Amino acid sequence: MINPLMLLRIFFVLGISLAVCAPGFADVESGLAALQDGDSATAEKELRPPAEQGDSQAQYYLGAVLIIRVVENAPDGDGAQTPEGKEAISWLEKSANQGEEEAQLMLSDIYFGELEGMGGAVDTAKGMDWMLKAAESGSATGQYYAGSRYYEGAEGMEPDCAKALDWLEKAAAQEAVGAEMKLWEYFSEGHCGAPDYPKGIEWLTRAADREDSAAQYMLGEIYLLGIGVPIDDAKGFAWMRKARDLGSAEAEDILALYGKE
Repeated sequence: MINPLMLLRIFFVLGISLAVCAPGFADVESGLAALQDGDSATAEKELRPPAEQGDSQAQYYLGAVLIIRVVENAPDGDGAQTPEGKEAISWLEKSANQGEEEAQLMLSDIYFGELEGMGGAVDTAKGMDWMLKAAESGSATGQYYAGSRYYEGAEGMEPDCAKALDWLEKAAAQEAVGAEMKLWEYFSEGHCGAPDYPKGIEWLTRAADREDSAAQYMLGEIYLLGIGVPIDDAKGFAWMRKARDLGSAEAEDILALYGKE
């Protein structure tokens, strides 16, 4: 059976759904239905014709099907060096060169060595290039990851605070919660100048207001401990309750510890 975590990445993390398959190719829809059912052989059979005819979505999905097979056979291996792994990358590049955001992001993951089972192709420069192509095309995911890479640096790449801030703010403007939380780090950690806690808390609050339990828990800690702000138990416990109500076990533990259920 196909690894369900891999399917989760393909269909949800990268924002794909059966509803957006190319209207000109019924085979694409059939291939995705087979993929959802865990039938990679049928998925490949259905996707290959439209991919060979140049359909960018079919090319992306065909590459993904081949990667799933590689990962299943060698989850901890250098799958990018296998024949199927190389073919998968080739299809992804065909798709990415036609502007498919999902293919660009998956290639970036492969070249950064972050796609489990597809080792053996690490190339930071290529990874950053594909990530920036997605970011420049308006992908909030690409913008968030580009900002994060510039903030943290990567192998062979020095941090760049100005570029990090630019991309993270672009992603945050598209309501990317991860970018808002990363901007809290940017302004609070002091790696890019003196800490600016009010600015950081402003971004973290935006994430919390979007019902992100991790951001709510962090705000609760900030106000309870007085991190960059005066201690404010009322605000702290209020945010902890919001986080708890969204399923945060850590927030529930804090509330129990202080008897503030």
